[in-house]
This record gives sequence, C-alpha cells and structure tokens, in this order.
Amino acid sequence: MPTSPHPTYSAYLVQPTISPRVNFADAVHTSTQALRFTSRLFRTNPRLINRTILALALWTGLCSSVTYLQNPKTLSAQSLFTESSAASATTTHNPLKTPGPATLTKAVPASALTDGPTGQLLPPGTMAPQGTYANNYTRGQCTWYVAGRRQVPSGWGNAASWFSHAKTAGWSTGTTPAVAAIAWTPAGYYGHVALVEQVSADGSQVQVSEMNFSRPYVTDTRWVLASSFKYIY
Repeated sequence: MPTSPHPTYSAYLVQPTISPRVNFADAVHTSTQALRFTSRLFRTNPRLINRTILALALWTGLCSSVTYLQNPKTLSAQSLFTESSAASATTTHNPLKTPGPATLTKAVPASALTDGPTGQLLPPGTMAPQGTYANNYTRGQCTWYVAGRRQVPSGWGNAASWFSHAKTAGWSTGTTPAVAAIAWTPAGYYGHVALVEQVSADGSQVQVSEMNFSRPYVTDTRWVLASSFKYIY
C-alpha cells in the first residue's frame, strides 16, 4: 500500500485551523474606498455630520444618565432628598401659626370695644352677617369678606396696607385681641385680614373667620395664636 505524502488525521482528532493570509494591499484598498465613500456622503449631505455628532452626544448622555441612576449611592442620595423634602413639606405651614386644639381654654367674649369712626362696631363686639355691607374690594378675597361684615372705607387697598390706613384714619389699633376686631398681618405678598370670633380665657389664642385662607370665596374658621396678628378695633 503506497504511503501518502500528506499525513492523514483521524475523525476523532481536532483538525488544525489554517488562518487565511491577509492581503495588506487589499485591506488598504478597502479602507481607502470606505473613506472616499464617507467623504462623498458628507459632501453631498452637509448637515449629516452635525446630525451624526448630535446623535452620538445624545446617546452618550443617555448612557451616562442610566449609569448614574443605577448607581446605588445615587439612589440612596435621591431617597434621602425625597424624604427630607416630604418632611419639610409636612412641617411648613402658612406664616400665620396654628396651635393645636388641645391647648385651648374655654372661650369667652371680650369686653366692649371702642367704636371706629364709622360707628358700625356695636358693643359688646358684634359683627354683621356676611355680605351685609357692599364694598368695592376684590370679590372672594379676605378684604372683601371683612369689609362685608365691618363697614371699612373703600380706599384701604390690599390687606397689607390696612393697618397703616386704619391708624391714619383714626381707628383704634393694638395688639390685644377682642371679639369683632379685624385681625391683621403683613404675612404674604398682599397681607391678610380676618375677623375675631372668640378669644381664649387667657387671651393667648383667637378664633378667626376669614376668606381666601385656603382658596377664594371659601370662608374658614380656625384657632391661632393671638400674637400672630395686630388688631384694628
């Protein structure tokens, strides 16, 4: 039996891998054609390069954002910030401080008040029903509500200026709460006014009725610290 000049391999053996020879000239030629095609493409479509750069930038930014958000440290920081914001929102309230009802004592009417120049405040400090007095203040606002129950001059403007106008007009003012007095505060951009309905026995708290504390046209009643206001009698 003649001997074959080439070695034979068993089917059970791993056949050797023969790497094809790479023609350097062909590779250079292919690369040159690719560059020419790309150059021609960008010349015929000038905006294509800008769009390509923009797409790459957006893709890079998206990948960076996903990587950042998946970082456990980032998630922990975001959770801490969310919890802190929620706690802050829970504790933040209107500048007019609202005490808890557990601190209230039995409310009693205050003594009779000195009348203002209009003579509409009757002893011992009663107020007219809502809407009794027509006025030109903005409807649904705190000034409109108060002027509808106390006959207030029409030129006092926003609530923030009521206290100075009252003093100039000769109305009695002070820091002692009394039933039917106008409770005034400069808190907020336009200030705020309300009417005193009751005063606690120790004089530290007042029950006020007001409009637009929660939203326009809505009348609210609440207990607050007497020191939250100055008073127009």
